[in-house]
Amino acid sequence: MRRWHPNIELAVGDSNPGGHALVVNATSLGLRPEDPLPMDVAQLDATQTVAEIIMEPAETALMQAAWARGCRVHAGAPMLAGQARLMAEFMLGQPLSAAA
Repeated sequence: MRRWHPNIELAVGDSNPGGHALVVNATSLGLRPEDPLPMDVAQLDATQTVAEIIMEPAETALMQAAWARGCRVHAGAPMLAGQARLMAEFMLGQPLSAAA
């Protein structure tokens, strides 16, 4: 990442998402209805964007809590759709157009 964006500031957070512009749930928490939330959603505010990698269910408890607090929310399925071609090219070691 730093090779392309040398001045980017990245930080791994704890259960308090406060103070971060982008909050990403990159865990499996949210796949099951009984899963705990991956963070203290009471600390979210409307200036933040919350991204969820979970695709099923389409709306996780984290997403619902983030919407309730006024956050912008990005769901998991559109993220996968945006990455699918890049992942396939990475695995093939060549652009998809050359793989035919």
